[in-house]
Amino acid sequence: METIKAAIIKYKPNYFKLPYSLWSREAIQEFIKQKYGMEMPLTTITNYLRRWGMTCQRPAKRAIKQSATAVKEFQEVTFPEIVSKAKKEDGMILFGDERTNI
Repeated sequence: METIKAAIIKYKPNYFKLPYSLWSREAIQEFIKQKYGMEMPLTTITNYLRRWGMTCQRPAKRAIKQSATAVKEFQEVTFPEIVSKAKKEDGMILFGDERTNI
């Protein structure tokens, strides 16, 4: 269990070639299956995470008055432009939340 805990703390799932960008119970379940060849129930994973002081986090705020038009424009126009520019400049796109200090 200590190896799994250390992997969760030190690495992101994609380091282990898992199709997740952040750890979730499902990602941990797949990691355990990949590394140890055993199926671990999600409830057991939840219990271990609680024991280790790792709990699922929910956003502090939610966009109640979210504009569907603005979201669609961002997804279809703005973000693809950002991706294109990053590729041209050999750049990296970083995402953060209210806890990220950049």
